[in-house]
Amino acid sequence: MTDGSRGGAEVHPAVLTVHLRGIDLDRWHWVPHVWPFGDFDEPRSWADAVSRRVAKRSRFAFLKRTALRDDLIQLSLSRDGTGTAWSVAYAPDLSRPARIVRITATDSRLGPYRSLESFLQLDQPGLDGVPEIEPFVSPHLGDGVVAVKRRRAADGTLTAVRSYGWRLQTAYVSIAYADYDLSLMARLQPELDVLARSLAFDEVLRGSAAPGDPEAGRS
Repeated sequence: MTDGSRGGAEVHPAVLTVHLRGIDLDRWHWVPHVWPFGDFDEPRSWADAVSRRVAKRSRFAFLKRTALRDDLIQLSLSRDGTGTAWSVAYAPDLSRPARIVRITATDSRLGPYRSLESFLQLDQPGLDGVPEIEPFVSPHLGDGVVAVKRRRAADGTLTAVRSYGWRLQTAYVSIAYADYDLSLMARLQPELDVLARSLAFDEVLRGSAAPGDPEAGRS
């Protein structure tokens, strides 16, 4: 996010910190895009440790651990760690490849989007039908929406994206899951709903203290 101004008043981007509150982190795994991360210096050592934990509770034992490890490495490398974008992988066991969920935020005052619907790209061209939009309530983020949009590829393959979105004080935030396996997406909906309700953000405003505020100027 970059600084800007509207109506002559300088607007500073907020600092956002994302949390997952009350989620089972044995099934959902933060995917780091910046290194070092915790005790790990690079993607391979992190992915190896996560895949071993998953394998230990899977009935497939270590049969498919290498495939999961390699998937996690690629997921970690899929973003460069800049901006307000995070990733979480759903890997409860080794029965299927890890599924990735993207968490994204943009400053609603400075960014290119003028509505939550635009941020969720519900008006983008080429969609297969009108997106399905319903209210969605989070204990941490309040009233939001959940939307499902579909796109058909040239070969006829149908891909769907399930997105959850909210407008915070300074930002639009969302989580999004995309898949061509629509039956799997339907089965994962309860898990995705739980993940969406666990999402929480801390917003720290900069340069917004009121005149005479004794806290003004403190970092």
